[in-house]
Amino acid sequence: MLTKEQILKLLKRKVDNHNKRFEFISGKKADFYTLRIVFSRGYEAEEMFGESSESQKIKAGFRRVKNFLYMLRNGYPRMTADLSVEEDFHILPKGHRMKASWETFHRPEYDYFAEEETTFGNYMQGMEEE
Repeated sequence: MLTKEQILKLLKRKVDNHNKRFEFISGKKADFYTLRIVFSRGYEAEEMFGESSESQKIKAGFRRVKNFLYMLRNGYPRMTADLSVEEDFHILPKGHRMKASWETFHRPEYDYFAEEETTFGNYMQGMEEE
């Protein structure tokens, strides 16, 4: 199983490889912080669906990153992508043809790389208490 540091290195490498080809093309440049958000959203979505295996949740995070980078490169989502790719339209870079000016992600922000433990279950318990 990968550690958080290894995952961050892989995300950094994905950003570097993508930007070697597309850095100077408007709307196609990737940045590290955005890929961290996309990975965390993929991880959280898999956790929300009830997956208990840590490796499957990490794979889901990378699958979402892969779909996001495809959308950056080609200007549209891949045909086999999850519908969740639409949640990332508002974090696309300025100049991208599918950039949304409105918020397309409607769950609380989750950061897989944050030090404090936050899970979807903890969020739902907080909602029930209110």
